Amino acid sequence: MIQAMSGAELQGEDAERLARRWSEVMQLPIDRDERGRAVIVLDDARLRFVTATDGRGEGLAGLDLDCTDPSGVLARAKAHSLPTAGNMVVACGIRLHLA
Repeated sequence: MIQAMSGAELQGEDAERLARRWSEVMQLPIDRDERGRAVIVLDDARLRFVTATDGRGEGLAGLDLDCTDPSGVLARAKAHSLPTAGNMVVACGIRLHLA
């Protein structure tokens, strides 16, 4: 069961420029995650900015989902032939990161 959406991953040709634009509009600072990617911390979630590599251009690339049974979600995704990698499922072109 999904309990919460704890983050969103936004992609663009230039992830740093995209992060600066969102930071300016939201008037919030840019931080860095453990992999050095630009993030903006919100009250109950984080926006993460990555370089677009999937040919879809700028936009929503993924969601971070807190769930009670990640392995069960992955098993059901595999049963429906959805692409998976580690704790990630791809559905409708969106990477769903399960925690």
